[in-house]
This record gives sequence, C-alpha cells and structure tokens, in this order.
Amino acid sequence: MEQDAQKTRDDANIWLARLSPLLTPKPGLSQDEVEKNINTLRSLQEEASELQYRLGSLWEPGDLELSNTFGNAVTQLPSLEADFRTRLANQRFPGPPVDLESIQERLAEREAQQELGIPTSVHNALSLSMQTSPRNLAAAGGLSIFALGWNSFTLMHAVLMIGGMWKAMGPVALFLLLFYAIFFGAGFAMIWGVIEALSIEEIELTGRSLVIKKSIGKWVRTKVIDLDPESRAVVGIALTGIRSSNKNVPQRAVLMTDAKGKEVAFGAGSTQEMKTRIARQINEYLGVRV
Repeated sequence: MEQDAQKTRDDANIWLARLSPLLTPKPGLSQDEVEKNINTLRSLQEEASELQYRLGSLWEPGDLELSNTFGNAVTQLPSLEADFRTRLANQRFPGPPVDLESIQERLAEREAQQELGIPTSVHNALSLSMQTSPRNLAAAGGLSIFALGWNSFTLMHAVLMIGGMWKAMGPVALFLLLFYAIFFGAGFAMIWGVIEALSIEEIELTGRSLVIKKSIGKWVRTKVIDLDPESRAVVGIALTGIRSSNKNVPQRAVLMTDAKGKEVAFGAGSTQEMKTRIARQINEYLGVRV
C-alpha cells in the first residue's frame, strides 16, 4: 500500500513539474511551441481526474499540501489553455499590441487566489473545496483494540450475570440490560470513533451552504449545513465534545455556526497548522462572497 501511495505522490509531482513552465511561459514562443503547450495542457487535463482521485486516498499529514496544490492547479488548466489559444490566434492573425498591464493584473490576481486556496477558473470560482482531515490509521488501530476488549468483556459479563440472575429471579433479571446499556453505549461510541478515524473528511463551501463529506472507500456520508450569515471560521475546542485519542484531552477543530445558531465542527483530525490554514482560507473565501 505504501508503494502505491509513493507512486501517487511521484505521479502528482511529475504532473506539477510538467505544468510549472506553462504558468510562466517564455516570450516569443513560435506557433509550434504554443501548440505543443496546448497539447500538454489537454494531456494534463485528461490525467487530472484519475490522479486527483488517487490523491484523495493519501492519509499522511504532509500529503494535504500536495493535494491542495494539485487541486488549485487543476482549476487553472482551462484559463491557461484559453491564454495559449489567444496567443496562437494572435500569431496567426496579428492584432493590436497586448495590454501588458492588464495581463500582469490577471496574473497577480491568480497568484493571490491560489495562495488563499480560492479556485481561479470561471467554472469553479463560486465554491471552495478542500480536504479537512486525513484518515488516521494509528488512532483507528489503537482505539479498535480497546473497543474490541471493552465490548467483549461487557458482553461476556452481561451474559454470565443475567444468566445467573435469570435462574434465581426469572425475567426480572432482564432489568440488568438497562445497566449494561450504559457500558454498551460507551463501547459503540468507541466503534464510531474508529469509523471516524478511518474516514477522509472533505468540505465544499458554496456561498453559505457547507457540505461536509466523510468517506471510507465507496462509503460516503454527507451532511449539508446552512451557515449563519455572520459566521466566520475559528479554531477552538468544540462544545460537542470531540476528543483526541487521549480521551482526557479535548480535541481542537475548525468551528462555525449554522443558521439555527448551533455549532459546526470539522477538521479535528488535521494538524494545528492545517486547522489554522483551513480557517483562514474559509474566511478569505467568505470575504470574497459577501
């Protein structure tokens, strides 16, 4: 599996290396060179979908930056191809001198949007998508072992205790199920924690509509939330009681407020640096939209 993950990283880096010179093409390109660049962009576009899907399966914290950079680059492909086609058309049918100042402004705007994580293509400019939590195999492994032990012991103890009480008291022994429900509830919460640790969390923000998607392979859970008009993203301790693998330590997350005034928490599985970056990107996006 690690070999497949490394190959995905290598393929993504090669893809970005092929795109890099096209972001700042040298002046005076011939028609053949411009056409070659257009063909390269079309080839990159054809490869992008499959490679972006593979990047979504990576779980190392450092992979998030690679995935975000790749996603931003993909959104620029249509506009880059349009620029090269305009250049090709001008070479075939020379027109008036280009407005260098306008082009410089567009390039500066594109660079600023990329730094803020805001998609730059016309098609995707109204939404912001990003991965907010990678899967955590280490946490899932440790918690699953504890959950297995807890639930196995509780089940065995319940069967022995209720079975013994049944012989002495009959159906009255079933009232013990209410007592054991407390322990089974804690055990099922651990199992849910394993599922959360194995999930890749992604968000898509369109205006004030937030979609939180958590996926394990083909199993995808989606939640759609209408945000409060004045809500801004902050990093803090969730009131919902999200906990880290050390149950005594509250887990920090990216927090927002929905239209009903309730707390919305996500990104708990990412690093502190990534939480801060996610909150900043969301607030910059909302600043553009309002």
